Amino acid sequence: MINFKCRNCGFDFQFSEDKAGKKAKCRNCGKVFVIPGGKPEPVVPAEPPIAATPQAAAVTTHVHHHTQEGIGNGAAAILTFFVPGLGQMCQGRVGLGVAALILVPFGYLLFIVPGLVAHLISIVDAATYKGR
Repeated sequence: MINFKCRNCGFDFQFSEDKAGKKAKCRNCGKVFVIPGGKPEPVVPAEPPIAATPQAAAVTTHVHHHTQEGIGNGAAAILTFFVPGLGQMCQGRVGLGVAALILVPFGYLLFIVPGLVAHLISIVDAATYKGR
């Protein structure tokens, strides 16, 4: 009998001698391997999962942190130019964004100048936000 462990996951196998040199698939991890000759192969420990290494954990943390930052101030200012308050909402300041969304069009309806001033203040606010 040929006894050995899967190099990928450590699963124990036992094959008859006539299977030596033939391909087989691990029932545990699905890796395809060649059944070794009549002597057992040395046991090689399975590699730890990628996320278990400190470097991978640091990268994962960095990526997770990066995705939580939201949009940049330039993008927020451009959004606010087209839809008043949208940039503030994307920055996480929903109350201020909704207020701008209501007040700027209202200012345009009453008088052009108050609406324009409110719109410009909203754009500058989105562009200069430092709350991150």
